[in-house]
Amino acid sequence: MPSKKYKIIDSHVHLFSKRNLKLLKFDEGHPLHSDFRLDEYIKYSENEAFQIDGLVFIETDPIADLSKGLEGCEYPIQEYLYVARNITGNLLTDEGETSELKQNFIKAIVPWAPMPLGKILVSSYIEMLKSRSLIDEFSLVKGFRYLVQDKPPNTMLQRDFVQSLKWLDDNNFIFDWGIDLRCGGLWQFKETIEVLKQVPNLKYIINHLTKPNLNIDPTKIEVNDEFLQWKNYMKQIYVNSPNSYMKLSGGFSELSSEIIENKDKCVEYIFPWFKVCFDLWNVNRTIWASNWPVCTLTADEDLTSKWFEVTEMLFDKIELNEESRRKIYSTNYLKAYNLI
Repeated sequence: MPSKKYKIIDSHVHLFSKRNLKLLKFDEGHPLHSDFRLDEYIKYSENEAFQIDGLVFIETDPIADLSKGLEGCEYPIQEYLYVARNITGNLLTDEGETSELKQNFIKAIVPWAPMPLGKILVSSYIEMLKSRSLIDEFSLVKGFRYLVQDKPPNTMLQRDFVQSLKWLDDNNFIFDWGIDLRCGGLWQFKETIEVLKQVPNLKYIINHLTKPNLNIDPTKIEVNDEFLQWKNYMKQIYVNSPNSYMKLSGGFSELSSEIIENKDKCVEYIFPWFKVCFDLWNVNRTIWASNWPVCTLTADEDLTSKWFEVTEMLFDKIELNEESRRKIYSTNYLKAYNLI
């Protein structure tokens, strides 16, 4: 393969430094209790086959106390300001070195937002982000995320949550949608479909192939009830979200470390789930991402290279041409995140 054959925009990256760990849920015993700054990301994303040209920052589920209203949202605001400092070049001590490369590396920002608080407080929260921005980096804020994968049933169905989604739609923001089949279960998909029917036109960026259950034996998957139900729900999700995009990412966090050591096995286990998603969202509405550094927990620090190699093998199985691969790697994100 020729050197730097592909240019890639990584559409799902979390960034934080030890200095900022108090904002997050990673205590000292957590394997992510370390520096995962832009410095480290660039260092561990070098590969002869591709060149990373930038990333989309995704919030890291910072600590918040919604019972206190906007007063309980200071840590998410601080997380956003840390990312802003990377862009403006005003990094604090221990947050990394400033460089022109890094200032241009973050293409879009997706901060946390207090979706369960309703549209009035969500709007006020976003005004707080704007007022505390350093220069004009808020122009890179293209949408928001509030993880629902670990929340109790009915969280996303509450009136205030739905009204918050409608407000995002009315104000041309996207919403990164995080649900989890393996750990959460099929009920999250049923609820998602109910939400989508109420707010169908919002641009949803669906995370990580919905975190499929990659423990299922791929040789028996076509008769597996959970897979068949998931497949049916995915069709309904697609139909009810005409502006949505699917992230081809996150597979390593759902696989055992033994399988990850064998790329052929990775492809074997991921392919049935990938094929369902790709047949629906297809070339123009699939975007590539690494989920760095979360997937380093199972795939080690060079996960970006490993995931690229696995996705290339998935693309080979469906005989995807180079032009289509380039769309997924480096241009589809522009429309997904309202950058054009």
